[in-house]
Amino acid sequence: MSTHSKLAPSASKRWMECTRSVSFIDELAAEGRIKLGGTSSYAEEGTLAHEFASNVLEGLMDLDDIPFHPEILESDYDGEEMCEAIGSYVNLAKRLVKEGDKVLIESSVPLFYKPEDTGTVDYAVVSQKSVQILDLKYGKGVEVEAKDNSQLAIYAMSLIENLWSEIDFTPDTSVIISIHQPRTRGDNPTRVWSLNLGELIEFCKPITNAVVDITEGHDLDFYPSQEGCQFCPAKGVCSARADYATNNFSRASIDAVAQLSDLKEEPTDKFVGPSFETLSDKQIATVVNHGKDLIKWVNSVTDDAKERILKGLPVEGLKIVQGNRGQRKWTNESEADKLIKTKIKSQDRYTKKLISLAQAEKLLKKETLSTRFKNRFEDLTDRKPGSPILVNAQDERDSIITEITDNFENI
Repeated sequence: MSTHSKLAPSASKRWMECTRSVSFIDELAAEGRIKLGGTSSYAEEGTLAHEFASNVLEGLMDLDDIPFHPEILESDYDGEEMCEAIGSYVNLAKRLVKEGDKVLIESSVPLFYKPEDTGTVDYAVVSQKSVQILDLKYGKGVEVEAKDNSQLAIYAMSLIENLWSEIDFTPDTSVIISIHQPRTRGDNPTRVWSLNLGELIEFCKPITNAVVDITEGHDLDFYPSQEGCQFCPAKGVCSARADYATNNFSRASIDAVAQLSDLKEEPTDKFVGPSFETLSDKQIATVVNHGKDLIKWVNSVTDDAKERILKGLPVEGLKIVQGNRGQRKWTNESEADKLIKTKIKSQDRYTKKLISLAQAEKLLKKETLSTRFKNRFEDLTDRKPGSPILVNAQDERDSIITEITDNFENI
């Protein structure tokens, strides 16, 4: 897929429903309010897992070599976990293939609704009778369903259109879309959506209609939803998203209070003080489930405000201050070891690495230490400053944004 496609298959759940979001994101990016692109450690880990899976399937590397690959050894990734997850995916992929089938691995295909953009199909097994799409989701936490998955439907439809000249597909051609999440779904990591080509074509018609509306500017509107807004670049500044999050939570809170009031006893003439009841499981679940979305929205607004202030753009009522400092650590473990070995026995001084500052202090008897030792000890310690945090402007701590601005001016 092209780097920042406005109509990317992975974002199709959003732009199919919230058609105004595409131009809205462009406007915010042009104003400098949001930043497009970028990556995360989780995305980089997923990319590496896909690369390894592709190499194993193509016979370019052995599965057992993954834990010892330089990119694993030089990172914090769990090589054994990645090896097991990729092994699960590779075994499933190989079981899909029959003699005479066409196999595609990490195949780039033009999108059926916008051929100048491409999407990457992780793994596909194709014949006249069936098209099987297998998608690896390496991340943890978010379960993704295969049924009615617009991203995978786009990949399937695009692949079929790309191969139509060499394979005589029919409306009855079977289409099987599978999502494999080895780190999320435990013993049942695969979800499957089965349909035929005729049904897939019908499913894709609203996708085509949405693309036409967005491209031509017809009837564009905001339509927020939990799934659609989840990865939207504008979620921290979008008022439609704010209304959706707060209104949903308000309704859930009202329902919970109403349910709670139904549990209370009938009022009596005798005053017995305030009456309290514990929330039922249903009430707790209602508030927590809706509260999660509210928390996500609050976090996205907070992240946006923090980023703006760090760029030097004020947000009235807020400021950036220094957060809690990090843990102390040795600045030079070798020198620290030479120092404390005169006071702490070897078996107490070592774990698999030099003991921490806190552990050393616990073992040292400070009252017996010389001033010279104490000064040297302090010289060998360091403590990371706290991460910037966003607080009310009335907070008594000094703002650090001036310090950051001064540092940039001195560069």
